[in-house]
Amino acid sequence: MMLPLLLRSYTCLWARLRSRVDAPHVVERRVLSDAVTEMAERHVESDEVLDAIHQLLAVLDGIGETRDLIAERARHIGEQRRNNIAYSVIVPDEHRPLIVERVRESLHDLVEAAGRLQRAEARALHDEGLSMESIGALFGVSRQRVADFLRVS
Repeated sequence: MMLPLLLRSYTCLWARLRSRVDAPHVVERRVLSDAVTEMAERHVESDEVLDAIHQLLAVLDGIGETRDLIAERARHIGEQRRNNIAYSVIVPDEHRPLIVERVRESLHDLVEAAGRLQRAEARALHDEGLSMESIGALFGVSRQRVADFLRVS
């Protein structure tokens, strides 16, 4: 049940990031990551938003690798079930980390990276003069939630 949520979040974030860096509609993760890196290198000062985007891209790359590992393990479990092997035998024999552990870790990393990006964007927008109400409307959150983003360092 968590995996569909994670994959939906992953897809939504990719769409959002593609529009942020003016990447083509169809883009590989590496191309997007390279574009963000290039933008960051051209920027003289440290840019917290670009740093957060770069970190998020790294997390998404890791999630892609994790998805491949999970898919491989799922195929193996499917083969075992077709051979009528019980889950009480399959799961204890599964190599660590378990699928659910991998998903939980990926979800945690994704939430952390997305939160860092949202806080960085909120600070940048506020520094550029947008009100907390305006930022809240952009993010779909309350003014109080934006105040929380701005308070967190």
